[in-house]
Amino acid sequence: ERQLAARQSYLAHVKGQIRDLIAQQEAARRAASERAAAAARARLSSAASSVSTAGANLTGTVVDSGPTGGAPPSGHGDQVASLALAEQGKPYRWGAAGPDAFDCSGLVVYVYAQLGMSLPHSTYSLIGMGSPVDRSQLQPGDLVFFNGLGHMGIYIGGGNFVHAPHTGTVVQVSSMDSHGSYDGARRL
Repeated sequence: ERQLAARQSYLAHVKGQIRDLIAQQEAARRAASERAAAAARARLSSAASSVSTAGANLTGTVVDSGPTGGAPPSGHGDQVASLALAEQGKPYRWGAAGPDAFDCSGLVVYVYAQLGMSLPHSTYSLIGMGSPVDRSQLQPGDLVFFNGLGHMGIYIGGGNFVHAPHTGTVVQVSSMDSHGSYDGARRL
């Protein structure tokens, strides 16, 4: 009985250490997500003021879409990225499209609805919308797809995107490089 009590005490101690490590990892992940979101907000704010300054100085300018697979520049990408960032911390729930919970495509549907655009609630449908974009030409607001079209999010710049990952998580910012196989991007 003493050995059993000692082993149970040791097991409780180890479980406590595991809980502490998990909490530390989650705190580090949240902090990294918050830093990425803050950096994205700063980039978006800077881009918005640059665009308004450039717009005030240029009239009749033709914008070349460049090598983006034929995708014209997005006229609302910064606003889409900002709206998506505003949903951080809301829980993932399969099939949810806001405003209190989201799945990955539901987040996209909700954000674009704020701009008056009605989109289908399916990654498989969304991959066929808009124009394809080369990864090297991504702009805030572009839709990015992963894992055989099983997941998607909204690009916010700096190699990061906002998404609702899976059950037990919340809407968050992640690096595109750490999220699995990249399947492509679309600009609406």
